[in-house]
Amino acid sequence: MKTNKNNLIIWVAIVLVVVLGLVWYFSDKSRSLLSPTTSQGPAREQYTNAKGKKWGPLPEGVYAFQVTNSDKTEGPKFLEGKIDPLDVSVGDTQNMRVVVQDSVGIVSVTAEIETDKDTVVVPLKKTGIVTYENLMPERYAVQEGQLKILSKEDIELNYKQKILAEKDGLIKSVRAAGGDKEVWEGSWVVRDTHTTTYHTVFKAKNTAGQEKSLTMAWSDPCFANPPFGGNKNITSSCSFGAVGVGSYGAVDGWDGGNITLDPGVNVSSLETVGYFVWNPGKSITIGSNASFTLTSGHQLRQSCLYLTDGDLDGDALSSIRSYNDGCGTVSGKNRLQSIVSLSDCDDTRSDRDILRSGYRDADGDTYGGTYANNECYSAAEVGFTNTDCYDSNGSANPGQTGWFTTNRGDGSFDYNCSSGSIEYDETAVSYCQLAKAPDKNFLTLLKDSLIKKVAAVGEYGWIGGIPACGDSGPFNWSDSFCEGTGGTPYKTSACH
Repeated sequence: MKTNKNNLIIWVAIVLVVVLGLVWYFSDKSRSLLSPTTSQGPAREQYTNAKGKKWGPLPEGVYAFQVTNSDKTEGPKFLEGKIDPLDVSVGDTQNMRVVVQDSVGIVSVTAEIETDKDTVVVPLKKTGIVTYENLMPERYAVQEGQLKILSKEDIELNYKQKILAEKDGLIKSVRAAGGDKEVWEGSWVVRDTHTTTYHTVFKAKNTAGQEKSLTMAWSDPCFANPPFGGNKNITSSCSFGAVGVGSYGAVDGWDGGNITLDPGVNVSSLETVGYFVWNPGKSITIGSNASFTLTSGHQLRQSCLYLTDGDLDGDALSSIRSYNDGCGTVSGKNRLQSIVSLSDCDDTRSDRDILRSGYRDADGDTYGGTYANNECYSAAEVGFTNTDCYDSNGSANPGQTGWFTTNRGDGSFDYNCSSGSIEYDETAVSYCQLAKAPDKNFLTLLKDSLIKKVAAVGEYGWIGGIPACGDSGPFNWSDSFCEGTGGTPYKTSACH
């Protein structure tokens, strides 16, 4: 009796450990999926695709993804996959693994990789089947054509129910409804670059001859380039997350309207961690056989998107987005739907929006003289004619009439831009003579002058010649000099 009691205690302990283990497993798995890190990591290279649009940077290492399919998908259905690594160089080996399901069975799966100048078709081999326990929990679903975010509770409940169904012997009926979840794998050696074109197209064919494609158009950004706002219709497969990583992680999406994926289109996340955002009250419609592909670290979020736009001119300095659930005014930022350009070169002045070339007025005298070659200035700042001879001194310009005793800054006194011809302010040379009075004869004047009773008069001017510009010399300012009662005054020579 005691032995049975001990056995019961042992079995209870085992069951308790198993239950606690399952609770930890599901909670940890959901937590890791629902709360990804937003570490920026090292900066990675960006590219420009064949259409001139910026894309990248590509994530390094293993790229694991999950596919949310349209509720109107017929034939083979891709569930998830892994590409290791996604960002490759010539000579690297890239491994690929996809899980595909079909009620009648799969006969072939291929991966068609298109790069800058090459297209390679890689046949994949079936390596086994998996159960729900080995798949990522389904975090999103398409209901009546609309992409929906499942709650944490729904994710866990759905996942547990499918696992328990397989474990409780219902595996045959579950598989009969959708078919085995088949694993197909393959690899290839990279022989071309992917700076302008990078597409991976998985194709699966079932026993009935139906073929389904999953296009991962890495080099074709969906939402990175303006115009923004309004409803967004996606007509071909593309990727998101190509706008760079900021403090919010890799944030991308659409602002100001609904999103519609045309039939057969696949939208896939480029970054491994981040958020895809669309506005509250707006929808994402998934067409027949279309799909939405996310990495395990990427989340859908209903919020509002913003770009840094300090002068609120609709021209952003950077493509890196942030989100705000309140959708209100955010200091220094503008709603994505209000952005018309990503070319702003000065986010503090609305008139300085793009790089321009032309003559500008650097010294503020309204005459142009300094050439701006593709620099950040307003149209008004580079709209001057090239007439200023020295654009580092506002006093030096073609309209100058004043006189200056110091050089303009470069050693020259050509303040009026007369092609180097210097003009002097004072050109007269001084001389002295006796003053004449109508009521006195010459003898009287001579006598008076000897006893200093009559003043001599002089011609104002330089004494002994004109000094060089900026130099000082004796100058006759008054009759006292000629009378001999004044000293020898000095003056600095002024020019222009």
